[in-house]
Parts: sequence; C-alpha cells; structure tokens
Amino acid sequence: MAIIDGVPGLEATIEVDGVEAREYNPPFHDTSLANTSKNDYHKWDKAFKRASEAAKSQKTLYRPHVVKYIEAKPGAPFNFRFKRRSEFIREKQASGIFIQVYVDGFQSRACRNDDGVPRAVTWDVAIPYLISGRTGSNAGAQTHWLRFKNIQTDEAGNASPEEIDSQRQRVREMGVLRLECYHMRHLDVSDPGVQVDAPDDTEVGTVSEEALKGKTIDCAVGFDTEPDTNGVPFTRVMDLDEDKRPFAVFEFRYRSREGLIQEGILPRRPRTPRPREESPVLLEGSPAPADIVREMSEEEVRRLAQQLLEERGSGSRASRAPSAVTPRSQRRRVRRERSESRSRSGNSDASGSAERYKARRLSNGRVQIDLTDDE
Repeated sequence: MAIIDGVPGLEATIEVDGVEAREYNPPFHDTSLANTSKNDYHKWDKAFKRASEAAKSQKTLYRPHVVKYIEAKPGAPFNFRFKRRSEFIREKQASGIFIQVYVDGFQSRACRNDDGVPRAVTWDVAIPYLISGRTGSNAGAQTHWLRFKNIQTDEAGNASPEEIDSQRQRVREMGVLRLECYHMRHLDVSDPGVQVDAPDDTEVGTVSEEALKGKTIDCAVGFDTEPDTNGVPFTRVMDLDEDKRPFAVFEFRYRSREGLIQEGILPRRPRTPRPREESPVLLEGSPAPADIVREMSEEEVRRLAQQLLEERGSGSRASRAPSAVTPRSQRRRVRRERSESRSRSGNSDASGSAERYKARRLSNGRVQIDLTDDE
C-alpha cells in the first residue's frame, strides 16, 4: 500500500479484481510533482512543518503527495482501498477526516468520512463504485461500478481537427486515479434536491495518436451502471481548510502491461534465444571424437583440416556426425581414403610410411580400395 512520509497512519491502494495491485515507483525522469506548490496542500498541525523542514535540509521538495504506477487489466473490476490507523494524529480542531476520489479527472462529490469511528480503531473503507442522482431522493439514483476497459489507437491519422481537439480534452486526465484526504470540521445536513452528476460513460472509441501526444495510454475507466435504491446521502462534509485543500494525496497511474514497459516502469521482455543446432549424439559405448582423430594418420589429419577450412570459408555448417557408431569393441580400424595415385601404387609415400593398401579395378572402371589393416 502507498504511504506518505510525514503523514503516518494513512494507507491507500488500488485492488484489481479483488487483489491488491502491485505498485511501482515513477521513473527517475518524472517531474510531475515539481509543478505543484506547497501552497496546494493544507498545512496542518506540526507534522507538515517537520516533514517540510526535513526535506529542505536534504535540498528536496516536500509534498504530501505520493505517485505510484499500477497495471490495469481491461475488463477487470477495481476499487480504491483506504485505511486510517490509530497512529494517525489528525488536526486538533478537526472532528475527523474525509476522503474524495477522482477517476480520470472526474470528481466524485459523494465522499466517505470516519464520523463515528473511534480514533483507536482502524477505519478501513473500500470504494468500488460512484453514485449519482439527487440528494434526499432515490428516484433516478444510480450506482456506477468501476472497471478498466480498452481503448483503440488510430495510427492512420483519419481523425479531423475537430475530433482531435475533442479527444485531446477527453484523454487529458486519462490514466489517473486519485484519492485525496481532507480535515473535516463537521457534518451538516445537505439541501434536498442537490444534483450529484454521473461520470461520463460514453465510449471513448478510437483515439488519434495526435490526441495522445506520446502518452502510452491504451485503457481507460469504464462503468457498469445500475439503479441505486438507497439514494444519495443527505449529509455534506464541511472542510476545516477554508481553501478546501487536501492534506494528503494518493495518486495511482494505471497502464496496461505494455504501457508500463514503454514508459520504462517494467523491463522489456528478454528475447527468446534461438535454439542451437543439435550436437551429434553418440551411442553408448562409441568412441569419442578425440579418439577417432588420434587413430588417424598425419596425412588424414591434414586432409580433414583442409576440408574443414574450405567448408568454413564457403559458409557451410553441415553436420558430419554419423547416424550411428559401432561399439569400439566391435570396430575394425578403418582409415580414411588416401589419394588415388598413392592407392594405385600401393607404395609408401615420401615420408617413409610403411602402410600399404590393396586395390583392384572393378568392371565399371572404378578402383576399390581395401582400407583395413589386416594383412
């Protein structure tokens, strides 16, 4: 779960299909929080001051704002999960805290608060849906269950300039889930008939590459909408801060797995190594290649080396392994064929070798050479 330095006792996360999503830190080149100011947050009690002074001594900026990346799974439901533990020390003048969520830039006016929950008890709340309708009435009230969905990218550039502008406005806040914490002064009775807007559930459709402006967003938040018989709550929360600023912000940027890879959050998949050419397999009891070479004459070794050099030069990689090897105990010593002139003469070569071979001419004109060393 995500936590914020300087605000102990608060935790938040996103659960996808009932399982807590794995969280990743933003890339080192992310500078999104550098555009925020400490005046964007409610300074409360001494906690904010202590954390700000500690960051200043380390020449960094303190923001009670944490950013995490998570993997979105299109089609899967998800929910916010928030915990306020007993070690959290709230503002002295506050009667409690309340949380508000933003989904792809849409602000849900229906919030959650810890009114009536003792400070010594952990307040654990899940937010799997948004609600819409009019306060004080269940007529027309709706529940919008949260889920992820795919969006398609138009790489051909078929969108008109007007369509690109419309898409750009739509995707500006896509890919971001936010949970903000506020100090609550007290609860008040809401005026009846106040409209709580529903989120935009129209299909995004195909989005132009130009509208995305390099963003690696290929999914969005969708909603499964159904009637809500309970209606919209008839109470409202009064902020302790006159400027209605949060004192802590949890931000989750969702991407598909491929999107996380493209943004450098996850490493790229290693390439599958090509299978090597299978090495020749010798039968059990067959001699090793080194033993075979050791039994060859000097002239045969030279000829074999010359042949291998010629094959390497021509790019040949043909395997010359025998399909089967006779056990050594049953093998007769076989020597490779010498030059035809030497075989015909049957005489020793210039090096003085005493080896002699039997040769006879066949009816078809070819010469048959007996390479065995049997006398």
